[in-house]
Amino acid sequence: MELKQLEYFVAAAEELSFTRAARRSHVVQSAISTQIKALETELGVSLFERSTQKISLTQDGELLLERARGILRSVDETRELLAPDRAEIRGRLAIGVTQGAWRGMIAALTSYRAAHPAVRIELRQAPIMDLFAAVSEGALDVAVVPLRRAKEPGLLVRELHSEVLTAAVGPMHPLAGRESVSLAELAGIDLVGFTSTWALRAMTDRGFERARVAPHLAYEVNDVNTAADIVLSGLAAVVLTTHLADRFENLVHVPLVETIEWRVGVIASERRCTLAAAAFMDVLA
Repeated sequence: MELKQLEYFVAAAEELSFTRAARRSHVVQSAISTQIKALETELGVSLFERSTQKISLTQDGELLLERARGILRSVDETRELLAPDRAEIRGRLAIGVTQGAWRGMIAALTSYRAAHPAVRIELRQAPIMDLFAAVSEGALDVAVVPLRRAKEPGLLVRELHSEVLTAAVGPMHPLAGRESVSLAELAGIDLVGFTSTWALRAMTDRGFERARVAPHLAYEVNDVNTAADIVLSGLAAVVLTTHLADRFENLVHVPLVETIEWRVGVIASERRCTLAAAAFMDVLA
């Protein structure tokens, strides 16, 4: 059993795709398939259920995944401990982020890379619930997420920033000249909404529920650029975080009467917080 086999196995198990695992590991897909097949042969078990459309972990694969993550984490920690320059942080930093949450992402990643060039950075975008689970299980070292509460069992939580949600419309929309708008008024017009995996969608849905109104989501999209195009055309309005609305100079902000606060923070496992993860949290502080 080789470390490279375990690395490829963990990548395939977390991505549930040999193609994405190969892209993540910077190798061809056949290398992933060959090494995982050799691992299965050595262990005498099947690690994946394979079909023409997808792969999934077998029960043996689930057992190995937890153990493999621990082995690779121990190897990284040992390398850090015995590195010739022990002041230099090494190893892997797996970061998770959900769409629309991380203000200043590129600047933070650039600063971290400059401060810790020996750390291998990997970033994955995923729905918020997947990120909390991945950090708890060890698949990710840290994640930048909208915060659900001040404390999370088993997790280190550090708030990074907060802002309020705002309505945004095109310059010719009837609401463009308004000083504010209520959620009840927004519920009476066509809106752009994000798909259910977005934390922003969950937060706006809760806001409308508290206002006891149901929004009319005429357009459901999965990216901010498409939402902005629809809104700028005058077809609909949208509820966004302030920093997302600021990305589009022609969008007109119309403050909400109701306050919907968007709090973003970084989370890490209390038990598995590596030196690389702790340094990353310090960079964001």
